[in-house]
Amino acid sequence: MNDASLPALAALGSLALVAIWFDVRQRRLPNWLVLATLFIGLGTTSVVEGLTQLPWHLAHAGLALLVGVALYALRLVGAGDAKYYAAIAGWFALADGFKLLMAVS
Repeated sequence: MNDASLPALAALGSLALVAIWFDVRQRRLPNWLVLATLFIGLGTTSVVEGLTQLPWHLAHAGLALLVGVALYALRLVGAGDAKYYAAIAGWFALADGFKLLMAVS
């Protein structure tokens, strides 16, 4: 972990706390929060890991969204859960996808 990753971790934690608040209080995750989580994640990981890693983060987010939509269509997860997981996936490279899935399972 380098010095630049500490603010990124703090940002991710803060966004997760806001998401928890909305989920508990309103049982919904607003689209602005999902988009903010995705774009802040892509931006911070571009700074921390470099722009060459951005396509892997985008691929992870896209794949997570596709799987989430399929799970939503099967009524296994909620729409907000599917979208927010995809936004969080943008913080992690595709190679780390299995680790993230295991961490949230």
